[in-house]
Amino acid sequence: MSHARRFGAKVSGNKLKFNVPVSTVNEAINRTLNEEIPEDEATPIPEIDDPIGERGDVSFLYEYLPIRLVADELQKRQSYPAAFAKFKQAALVIVGPSFEIPLYSAEGGGFRSEKYVKMKMAQRIALMYCCNRAAECLINIGKDSEALDWLDEVTILFHNMVFCNHKAMFDWIDVNMNSTEFYYERMKALSLSSKIFVRLGNTAAGVQRRWTAHTNCANLPPDVDQDRMDRLLPNDEMTDLIQFSHPDPKT
Repeated sequence: MSHARRFGAKVSGNKLKFNVPVSTVNEAINRTLNEEIPEDEATPIPEIDDPIGERGDVSFLYEYLPIRLVADELQKRQSYPAAFAKFKQAALVIVGPSFEIPLYSAEGGGFRSEKYVKMKMAQRIALMYCCNRAAECLINIGKDSEALDWLDEVTILFHNMVFCNHKAMFDWIDVNMNSTEFYYERMKALSLSSKIFVRLGNTAAGVQRRWTAHTNCANLPPDVDQDRMDRLLPNDEMTDLIQFSHPDPKT
């Protein structure tokens, strides 16, 4: 059966909505956890942001979404190693099986990636989501340094988006997308990185990451959900962080 027949897709504004059968996700969870999921259990299907209406090739979503939904369920069940593996599998659907992610782990390191430069926004946001959730899984199993690599990948994805612009870009030009999901994933990566650095005693890096998130959300575009961003980045966290010395003897 073709992908187009298995999953119905429709456009609503700048959202790509997919109908993924609950049974498809439940069967995959059953195989992973070796347990039965009730057939009538509801599975929330995410909407994929397409903030600039590119309507590019979204065929990756047909394979990506079922894997990501399984990963989400595994993370919710606190099966973190299995969830991490699934989030990485979902990421590889986007970038290709031979692409090494994070880029930091590739031979010689790297920051610019032609694949990332040419990536459509729907793919970029979906990949940011996977990187953040993979990092959360690693944090929960005590692998902070590996988690930082995945969180930095979100920043790399952001900067590679800027590289594709042929006009001169300056620090005072806002290059963020008018998309809640884009903002949420980028700021989530900065917030999680900040917490890891503070935990490791690198308070300067911790404050820098959190301050970057704070200033980027000072004047949000009209279509970005301010309440959701405020819940992600409460002001009292920033107030606590700016009290630190660097290095801070209390950490």
